[in-house]
Amino acid sequence: ILDIKYPATKKQALESILANERLPLSSLTTITQTLMDTLRNQEGECVDEGLLQFCANKLKLLQLHESVSKINHLDMQSDLVPSDNDLAKLLRLDEREFARLQMLLENYKLQDTRLSVHFAEDKDGTLPVKTFLEHLECEKDTIEVKKLEESEYVALGSFFFWKCLRGESSTEEMCDILVSAGFSPQRLLSLLLSVWLSKEKDILHRTQSVCCLHAALSLLSKMTVAVDELWDSQSVSPWWQQMRTACVQSENNGAALLSAYIGHSVTAQITDSIAEKKFSQITVGADTDPWEALSLDTEYWKLLLKQLEDCLILQTLLHSKVGKKRSQASSVQTEPPGRLSVKKLLEGGKGGIADSVAKWVFKQDLSPPFLRLGWKKEESEEPPETGGIIVAEVEEDQTELETILELLHLAYQQFPCSLELGILHAHCCWEYVVQWNKYPEEAHFLTRSIDHLRCIDNAHVQHGIALMMWNTFIVKRLSAATYLMDKVNIRISHLFLSGGERTEALHF
Repeated sequence: ILDIKYPATKKQALESILANERLPLSSLTTITQTLMDTLRNQEGECVDEGLLQFCANKLKLLQLHESVSKINHLDMQSDLVPSDNDLAKLLRLDEREFARLQMLLENYKLQDTRLSVHFAEDKDGTLPVKTFLEHLECEKDTIEVKKLEESEYVALGSFFFWKCLRGESSTEEMCDILVSAGFSPQRLLSLLLSVWLSKEKDILHRTQSVCCLHAALSLLSKMTVAVDELWDSQSVSPWWQQMRTACVQSENNGAALLSAYIGHSVTAQITDSIAEKKFSQITVGADTDPWEALSLDTEYWKLLLKQLEDCLILQTLLHSKVGKKRSQASSVQTEPPGRLSVKKLLEGGKGGIADSVAKWVFKQDLSPPFLRLGWKKEESEEPPETGGIIVAEVEEDQTELETILELLHLAYQQFPCSLELGILHAHCCWEYVVQWNKYPEEAHFLTRSIDHLRCIDNAHVQHGIALMMWNTFIVKRLSAATYLMDKVNIRISHLFLSGGERTEALHF
């Protein structure tokens, strides 16, 4: 490279070497450093500033990769598992609220049946130098991330933060190195959340990660360019809004709910700190109760927590199954339940929740009396009897049915309007008749639809849906059937009148 005369050719040669996957990092650093030193020692007029800057930028990225790799290899293994009390305090929850959160996440983990494949060569917290250089670019004193696919973005974030989230490397050292290298706190927050939300299964089984994310988020939030000290508590902070937006769009509801609790906790902590500085001159009496500073961001966090909890409960219900189904509905090809997010729920409109549950009811082929059990459970403290109510179920399914009944009861509590029994029966009635129209040979679907129609209490709604069913689906089928019967009668009469064989007529 040093013997090449033309700067453009030198640059191409260096790019080719940096793209080589077999050369070790130390060799790449030495080559780039040597070329940059040679260029600097040349006479001023002969130096190509563009090539010199290119070498400086690549050398900076190589040194950053080396620094991050060193931190990731420190292996600060910690066996300390936080207690439930410690986690509750960290998330600012009382005992009852924390127990509810644990219960919701446990249900969610049991019903989350997504398969994940890990290859032996895949190692979290590592990234090839070639890939690292391709993903990043230097602009003066800052480092920017190029436009990447989601998987590539998560891989880059994992290289920086996955070991930190597992408590195996220093979060403080990692944040300091990345910020001093030129990353903005906003970019680091985005990378951190991408890792957290994508590694949901690992995170939900590792409670220590909650403490690690809290520590990382606190460190990033304390940077002067992240949360402005002049920030008004009655306005929305762009920093926290960025985090809430990521949670709203995420389909990994368990990880999103946990990150929202952590974000709410850190926000309240910072808000209280700012408020104490502003009102430190106020003397508080000994008999004054503890107080918490209010801010617009805190209220937005509370709203998001409620939305994410709704989404988690609904997601858990829609992915629950009743053993190996033997009903007609199981033989029909239906779309698998998709992943939900707060954004999708809000875009679904008023009937979106009831429609989703109705599709799930059809897939599980649950009888209308079973849907009423959730409401009966809410009205009486004693658990309702499930025996004899479920059609076509056997004894070994009873445990699963009771689990589904619990999930259904939670959904009824969470969505008292959207899943009001009459509304749910109306949506189930329509779902079954739509499926019957697709598969007319499955008469069971029409029977189920009419069963749900009978369960609608509101006579106006019941009559309106019956008319829609008749005019949209049933009248066409019956008209076709009666027309066929007329043709059959004409054919038989014609055979008799023309003196045809009696056996032929009978056979027809």
